[in-house]
Amino acid sequence: CDNGILGAASFPESELRRVRILKEAGFNAVRIAHNPAPTALLEACDALRRPQRFAEALLACECDMRGRQGHEEDDYPPRERLLAALNCVLRVDTASIAAATRARCEAEKRMKDVGASIAATIRQARIAALRAWLAEKG
Repeated sequence: CDNGILGAASFPESELRRVRILKEAGFNAVRIAHNPAPTALLEACDALRRPQRFAEALLACECDMRGRQGHEEDDYPPRERLLAALNCVLRVDTASIAAATRARCEAEKRMKDVGASIAATIRQARIAALRAWLAEKG
C-alpha cells in the first residue's frame, strides 16, 4: 500500500489513510525499507502519544519475521530505524515551542488560531529534526 499518485510525498491524511487501509485488510506492518519513516507515519500509528505501545508493536513485527522458516537469525533493521526516528522527534522541546508560539499569537492578536499554530509549529520542528537526523546518518 502506497500513497498512490503522491509517490514518495507524505502528508498526515495520506499516512492515516495508508495505515487504515492496511489495518482493514488485516495487515499489522508497514513496509518502509526503501523510504525513511515520515513523521506523519509516526503520528498515524499514535507513536508520539504511546511510544511504548509502538515499541511493542515493532517487537511483534520482528518476532513475526523471525518466526518464519529460514529467517530466525536475520537482522530486522526497521525496528531500530523506526525507534531511532521516534526518539528523534520525541526529543523536540514541544513545551518551549508551544510557549513561544502562544506568545507570538498573543502579540499578533491571533488567539483564535493559537491551537492550530502550535500544532503546525511543533510538526514543522519534528520534521526538521527528522531531516537533520537523516542527513547526519548519511
